[in-house]
Amino acid sequence: MNPNRREEDDAEVILWELDSYEFRCSRRLEELGVNQAGTEVILHMRKQIQHLQERVNQLEIELAARYAGRQARLSVYRQYQIEAAWFDFEPPEETDRFSG
Repeated sequence: MNPNRREEDDAEVILWELDSYEFRCSRRLEELGVNQAGTEVILHMRKQIQHLQERVNQLEIELAARYAGRQARLSVYRQYQIEAAWFDFEPPEETDRFSG
């Protein structure tokens, strides 16, 4: 890593790459006959879709974590229920049925 590089330089490179990508997309859309306003709408919608996909992925991870936690709690609950059932079970006292 170059110690003379600044974080701003890295940010500028990323922005340039994004701008370059958007520029290539806009050129391609123009070649397909889409006007400037349409191109802006398409690129904006693309950004929104990417943001929504990231959010869906995040929610899927959160949901999986909650489900795993719930499954773990159910497993512990079931184990306690089994143990409680054994403790509740008391064999009847033995009595002499033939004594009167």
